[in-house]
Amino acid sequence: MRVFFRVDEIILNFGGLLDIIDLGILRVENEEEGMAEKYPNGVMGSFYVDIYELVEDPSSDPIISWNKGNNGFVMCSQEERIRSKILMPFYCGKLCEFLSELSYYGFRRVKKKAGSGKLEFRNEDFVRGQPKRLKDMMLKASRKRKAKFRAQQATKDAVDRLQLQSLHV
Repeated sequence: MRVFFRVDEIILNFGGLLDIIDLGILRVENEEEGMAEKYPNGVMGSFYVDIYELVEDPSSDPIISWNKGNNGFVMCSQEERIRSKILMPFYCGKLCEFLSELSYYGFRRVKKKAGSGKLEFRNEDFVRGQPKRLKDMMLKASRKRKAKFRAQQATKDAVDRLQLQSLHV
């Protein structure tokens, strides 16, 4: 039996700055099933673990499975076929919401020929048989989001300064 409890915030060190961010992560508490070996620091993003376990599950192969290179996954693009196995467990009402979540969490869509009926997604740290790399995937995605937020904030601050300067002139 796997036991998880939710951790709302994590402190990460970005270039000497300590930031508290919500990653929606779960702490693995049950070491009996080898979870401590799979997730060495006991902490892993729930989305990452859930998608990895779904792709690993042989019963879901008709809907979602590893790609040929074992460095990503291929899924059916028919919303009605994936609703119960993918959309509902990830709290997505539509396929487009799930695709947006994949992008948010660092997956990149691989271009396929039109009409194949399949969607392929990859991430260099999403590799079959290597769940320890999910931690790297989680940290890279959160750093990228943090950098994007800082860039947006810097742009907003610059615009605000320019507006203030124009008022004083």
